[in-house]
Amino acid sequence: MNRIVTAALSAVMCVAASASPTDNLTVSSPDGLTVVTVSVVDGVPTYSVAHNGEKFIMDSPLGVNTNVGDFTGSMSLMEASADRKVSDSYSLPNIKKSHVEYRANSRDYTFGRDGKKVYDVIFEVSDNNVAFRYKLYPQGERLCCLVLNEATGFVMPDCATTFLCPQSKPMGGFARTSPSYETGYTMDDATGKNGWGEGYTFPCLFRNGDKGWTLISETGIAGDYCASRLLGGDGGRYTIGYPQSGEMNGFGSSCASIPLPGYTPWRTITVGETLAPVVETTVPFD
Repeated sequence: MNRIVTAALSAVMCVAASASPTDNLTVSSPDGLTVVTVSVVDGVPTYSVAHNGEKFIMDSPLGVNTNVGDFTGSMSLMEASADRKVSDSYSLPNIKKSHVEYRANSRDYTFGRDGKKVYDVIFEVSDNNVAFRYKLYPQGERLCCLVLNEATGFVMPDCATTFLCPQSKPMGGFARTSPSYETGYTMDDATGKNGWGEGYTFPCLFRNGDKGWTLISETGIAGDYCASRLLGGDGGRYTIGYPQSGEMNGFGSSCASIPLPGYTPWRTITVGETLAPVVETTVPFD
């Protein structure tokens, strides 16, 4: 009987230890070079990305603002899952590689308020690539919600310069097809701008001084969520922006409506000391 009680107590202690969020604040790529660090600063969930010991994304905010609550602040890290191995093997005839052997490490970080979980941030890190998305949980009896905007940010190092296509204002250009990707860009432009006032069109390329390159984009967008853009802010801080209200002649919504529990699209970051990982990445399909 004593052995059974001791074994049960040991199992409970092991589960409690593995559930401690402070034990699992980082998740790394299979080669160990690309590392994501998650934390909470004054109630704001944050993450950063380093590659080969150099910071490519500084401490950057996470969070979502919905019609059931603003979950961009006053949050706490409740749980961090154990590391999971992700693998896939696929072939496509029209991408950069005809056959891809995908390997990554994944970890879920659960953020909550007042002891109740609100969302997970799911990070999946492969060699030179980071992908993350939110899983939103029901709040009360609500089975769906509007995601009004995201706090999701990408803070660049002080030395960063940009290669970004400004987003056009809506319903202009050829056949009134704006906004689109068909705009020019300035090479090695300074950070701290916001294009022509409407942000930038994905994908967005940054030079991290003489340390390498960063590409930011998104993937996994279906008919159940809106595509987004990148908004420029003070210094090197960029955030996710949703569609402009004037797009499609104002038809439809400029925010996203999802069931609960529900997922946002993946935000992707590709980093490398040269442009090769950026050119060769298959993360949009992985």
